[in-house]
Amino acid sequence: MPISTDSIRELRERSGAGIMDCKRALEATDGAVEEAEKLLAQKGLAVASKKAGRTANQGLVDFYVHSGGKLGAMIEVNCETDFVARTDQFKSAPTRSPRTPPTPPRKRPSSPNPSSKIPPRLSRASSTRP
Repeated sequence: MPISTDSIRELRERSGAGIMDCKRALEATDGAVEEAEKLLAQKGLAVASKKAGRTANQGLVDFYVHSGGKLGAMIEVNCETDFVARTDQFKSAPTRSPRTPPTPPRKRPSSPNPSSKIPPRLSRASSTRP
C-alpha cells in the first residue's frame, strides 16, 4: 500500500520523528497513523535505553558573577564526545542559560523592643501649667 505524504506529514508533526522513520512506521502498520505513532514511541524508548548506559564525560564549565561580586552561579554542561564539546553551539549553551543569580534568603526584621517605642512620660512635677 503506498503511503501518502499527508499521512507522513501528520505522523511527523505528532511524533517529531524523521521522515524516513515515519514512512517505515506507516508501512509497517499499513498506514494506520495511531499505531505508527505507538511504534515510533517504542522505537524511541529502545534507542533511549541503549544510550542510558553511556557516560557524558566531555563538556565545559562556565560561571557567572553578579555585579557587586557577592552572588554567583556555576554551570556544568556535559556531552558524550569532544567533537560536540568543541562546536560553537555547545560552547554558547551556558551563556544562553538564564543569567539570574541565586538570591540569598532574606533576613526577617527583628521585632523591636516595644518599650523603646513608648515615649517617656512627663512627670507631673516637671509640667508647668499656665
